Amino acid sequence: MSFANFKPEVWSSQLLLDRDVKVVGVQNSWRLFEGEIKDFGDRVHIQGLTGATIKDLPSSGAIDDPESIEDQSLELFIDQKKYINFRVDDIDTVQSNADMMRAIIGKTSNNLAVLQDRFVYSVAKAAPGLVVDAAASGKELTSKNILGYLSDALAFIRSGSVYDNGEIFLEVHPYVFQRLQLAFTMIGQQNANEIKNGYRGPLFGCSVFESNAIPVTDSEGNTAAAGSDGAIYWNFIRTGEAVAFAEQKSINFRAYEIEKGFGEGIKGYTLYGAKAVKPSELVCLKAKLGTEN
Repeated sequence: MSFANFKPEVWSSQLLLDRDVKVVGVQNSWRLFEGEIKDFGDRVHIQGLTGATIKDLPSSGAIDDPESIEDQSLELFIDQKKYINFRVDDIDTVQSNADMMRAIIGKTSNNLAVLQDRFVYSVAKAAPGLVVDAAASGKELTSKNILGYLSDALAFIRSGSVYDNGEIFLEVHPYVFQRLQLAFTMIGQQNANEIKNGYRGPLFGCSVFESNAIPVTDSEGNTAAAGSDGAIYWNFIRTGEAVAFAEQKSINFRAYEIEKGFGEGIKGYTLYGAKAVKPSELVCLKAKLGTEN
């Protein structure tokens, strides 16, 4: 059986392009890095997050040796390797049928987007600079107190080296977004020209995003169903430099003959990693939904 007509670059580019219009957590992360990702365990250097120090010029005119802005602490470890493996009746038929190929890629890209967003949020959840507690008894999140919690988070971030030209993202679970809508009726009426995934509008100088990949746990930290009694939602307020994400530039697809049964197989893998690099620009809003009066 010949796979001469198999086009792995088409499958890879279309899947990643389709994924890019669905991710939220990945989209709002820093993605500039140096180094080639070839295998699990590779390391890449995150670029563009440090700048040169401004110093006083002495009267003698003698200045220090040039400093290095290659901060080795900004090295990112590629620790995620995920694979895809599926069967089709005939690869040539699928590749010649745009609707069939679009359907396969569309569903697969949905799965990849959710998987990668959940990973980014798990990294953010593990290393925030501040946790705003809206889950303790008597502090549960409502439309009446959400403003105070958001103000605390934004004050923490803006008290550092974050200026108005730096975008701040508010990423919330749909159940928390519901409370935002109750408090601020204009949320959700976004500019028609805004095409970012999950974008719901501006609020207090930051951009609000809704994502169902936001972690949901019970009081013990175990994964819980959204909407369940006592569920805790781990939402995030962060800058675009708080979390870095790096991945392979393409997915390694390969066609092969299935040994058992009929049909042809397509398999591939992707490599990626993420790291919280600026905790001072990352706040977690830990929220349990309170009763609305």
